Amino acid sequence: MKATTKKTDRAALNTQHAYCALHYTNWFACAALLGRLGFTQRETEAILLSKWMRWASDQRPHNRRPTSGDLARFMVGIKPGSPEVAELLCYAEQSKTKTAQVVSSRQLNHQEQQS
Repeated sequence: MKATTKKTDRAALNTQHAYCALHYTNWFACAALLGRLGFTQRETEAILLSKWMRWASDQRPHNRRPTSGDLARFMVGIKPGSPEVAELLCYAEQSKTKTAQVVSSRQLNHQEQQS
């Protein structure tokens, strides 16, 4: 259980910049829920960074902030390793690659300007 807690805490920390992170009452509880459902750290991070979090939020009663319970209701029927999750992982990897390319390009431009 400790390993899952460490992995889910790491996933929450790695995704705290996500669009919906500040909207949810407890981002760490969302990551912990996904860990309990059997998702890997990579899958958890991909889900936390995805539009799914917004969609789960949209299904809540609008008089309160979204919770991990709202996410749990949204995740019913979605299993670790499913095609939907695999698609999120693929998209997340593509996004990381694009971000790394942009950062590298900016660093190179900065170095050239310094020369």
